[in-house]
Amino acid sequence: MREQQQLTAQLPADPPSYRSAAANNLSDCQQALERIRAGIELLETNAQAVETFQFMNGAMAKQRVRGMYAEQVRQGKKVTLDSLDQEKIIVGAPFSWRLF
Repeated sequence: MREQQQLTAQLPADPPSYRSAAANNLSDCQQALERIRAGIELLETNAQAVETFQFMNGAMAKQRVRGMYAEQVRQGKKVTLDSLDQEKIIVGAPFSWRLF
């Protein structure tokens, strides 16, 4: 973050919107970083938060599998939930978890 803030100061003064946009983006990044750190600290210190986090990740994984199933049914493929490679859908590429 510090390096990016220093680079922002080196942006050309014209147009001024460059510096403003960079500063706004860095502010958003700083807020996200603070939320991530707070979340990690909560998971390190609160067993109920860990349990809840794991439950929600499981729910999102199941939803991803069902979404893939529904897409294949819409395409007219004969598929069952059991026939899907659920582990690949949940763990493998091209899907990944993102911060929200």
